[in-house]
Amino acid sequence: RSCVERILSKLPRRAYRRPVTQRDVASLVHFVDLAQQEGQTAEQGLQLALEAMLVSPNFLFRVERDASPRDAGAVHPVTDFELASRLSYFLWSSMPDDALFTAAKGGTLKGDVLKKEVDRMLADGKASRFIDDFSRQWLQLHRVGMFPPDKKLYPTYDAWLVTISILVAVIA
Repeated sequence: RSCVERILSKLPRRAYRRPVTQRDVASLVHFVDLAQQEGQTAEQGLQLALEAMLVSPNFLFRVERDASPRDAGAVHPVTDFELASRLSYFLWSSMPDDALFTAAKGGTLKGDVLKKEVDRMLADGKASRFIDDFSRQWLQLHRVGMFPPDKKLYPTYDAWLVTISILVAVIA
């Protein structure tokens, strides 16, 4: 049982991108208990718990919990874990790494530490995802050249013109 609890207290932290509560762990351990009551092994119960984790809204979405959601006049700051997730998915299109989790856990993801983390993340090869995804989604550059004009009306339209159009769109 302690091994199951240890496993199910580490995985959700990464999957949910935040600290895991005892309630989170207990709900996952419950799946192992259910499986064992049905005569299945602990490993099969862990598989069931993992499946539950992977269909959880906490895994599928970046959940941000607001302490006072009904108070429209209040400031609603994000936690360091929420900031780490926002930053990581924006720059890397992926979950936060251990360094970002460590900064979030320590509550130091502010000021100079935040700047250093952004610089570190931009220097990482994963930042190329940001460049590719941002230009594709925002500028819709992947659509340039998809529907070429009629050759009779525009006989000089060719692949070179498409390339130049993309470069102008990126620079502008």
